[in-house]
Amino acid sequence: MRTKAGEAGYGHGPLWREQLAQGTVEYALVLLVFMAIVGALVAIWRASADGALTATVERAASHALDATGIPDIILY
Repeated sequence: MRTKAGEAGYGHGPLWREQLAQGTVEYALVLLVFMAIVGALVAIWRASADGALTATVERAASHALDATGIPDIILY
């Protein structure tokens, strides 16, 4: 049987406050994680737009080591 507002167990006592507090903490954590994901995506977007991401990939490529022949094949 459901209780109505004003009756014992609904909206009163430490259990109700604890549930509200847990919901607030969960909301804050989800918001924090979402903002971190958005921030990471923005950082990746800016790095790719500025050319920094491309430069990093080129430096990491095996051809940046000026390898020829067998070392080039092994590094590829």
